[in-house]
Amino acid sequence: LYNRRHFEGVLKSELLRAERYHHPLSLIFFDVDYFKIYNDTHGHLMGDIILKEIARLVRSRVRDTDIVCRYGGEEFIIVLPYTGKEDAKQLAEDIRKNVAAHHFQHGEQQPGGAVTISFGIAESPVDGHEAETIVKSADDALYRAKEKGRNCVC
Repeated sequence: LYNRRHFEGVLKSELLRAERYHHPLSLIFFDVDYFKIYNDTHGHLMGDIILKEIARLVRSRVRDTDIVCRYGGEEFIIVLPYTGKEDAKQLAEDIRKNVAAHHFQHGEQQPGGAVTISFGIAESPVDGHEAETIVKSADDALYRAKEKGRNCVC
């Protein structure tokens, strides 16, 4: 996956393109639920395997034009050009179900009996025009998903 530095550059250029051509752009911000528990129990090498497998599962669900990036730690972000919030929500829900149903090694030992992820979604221009604003909107939505009990899309 691309790294955070690449994400920051791509987001700015995609936001300019979205504004110029008057089309929506959505972000899906997500992270692995209870990842610290998994790492502390099974070690960082196993944690890395989980992150790589989640990256593979996510990449298999997105379009070639979507940009999937590792944001940091167990956090990821997807830039969805020409995509409104409802379509982004459907994609996030598809990824959520796919990950929750996937058999990860030792996943049954996680809270809830599976490795799961939580999602926050934001759309430009609805939730902001600037990169920092839309990222914060998606991050705030991710925190709401965590507060709602995890393994959900907000």
